[in-house]
Amino acid sequence: MKRVYSIPYLLVTLCFFLGLRPAFSQEPVVRIAADRNKVLLGEHIELRIQADVPAGAGITELFRVPDTIPHLEILGRSGIDSTVDGSVKRYSQSFKVTGFDSGAWVFPAVALKVNNKTYRSKPLEITIVPVQLKDSTYHDIREIISVPPPETEWWYWVAAALSLMLLGVLVWLWLKSRKKKQVHFEKPVEHAGALEEALQQLRNLEKEQLPEKGELAKYYSGLSHIVRGYTQKRFGIKALQFTTDELLVQLHDRLKGEQPGKLAELLRISDAVKFAKYRPGMEQSGADIKNAATIMKEMDSLK
Repeated sequence: MKRVYSIPYLLVTLCFFLGLRPAFSQEPVVRIAADRNKVLLGEHIELRIQADVPAGAGITELFRVPDTIPHLEILGRSGIDSTVDGSVKRYSQSFKVTGFDSGAWVFPAVALKVNNKTYRSKPLEITIVPVQLKDSTYHDIREIISVPPPETEWWYWVAAALSLMLLGVLVWLWLKSRKKKQVHFEKPVEHAGALEEALQQLRNLEKEQLPEKGELAKYYSGLSHIVRGYTQKRFGIKALQFTTDELLVQLHDRLKGEQPGKLAELLRISDAVKFAKYRPGMEQSGADIKNAATIMKEMDSLK
């Protein structure tokens, strides 16, 4: 007997097969993405690898990332997560990457084998920028922007006048009650001879010829210690205990002209050599010790 199919049955069957077709025809896709592609020496990059595979496909080998990559360093990696969205199963893994060699380097392509067929992502280029403090977008020393004061309501002035009058009366009564006025002067910051001592320390450091011996970390550590020690004696602040940013904030209102920028450049180059394995050339090393002397002389001339 010949079977007769109704039109609704045929439509449902057609939709069923059309709905299944993308799941079987979809090709796996592997991608690499990063939160940014250009960073300073030692800064971190958040990198993510993602693979979209048809649900039910046989994965022969999931993507692998080597432990070491030329010029780049993997600081940490998460486990491989998987989620299912309809006919697609998604695998993802996050990485924290950094670099201590300036230049444009390549995070290699990642391979995925599905049913013994290999699918590869595109490689990702990452640019590591050396520490450049002159005319740099990363330089955070900015000119102070004047902000117009807000309008003050009249009753603030009345309250201020009454407060001043009351304060004057209290001071008068206090002075009247004293038999003998005692005056205390703030002890001035002792910095006499501090400049000559610091300059002599620079000369002694230069005689050691540490850059010629390849001991840049020791050289810049000594340079930073001398400048911080002089600053501590000159202004009476704990310059040896402050971080570079904290010290620059403390000195921002005390220094003038280009002095904040010069001091920031010297201290941050020293930090980069110590913490980010930055290696300046011989010419820059010689210039930095002269800059240190100039910076301290300019600070000593401040009134």
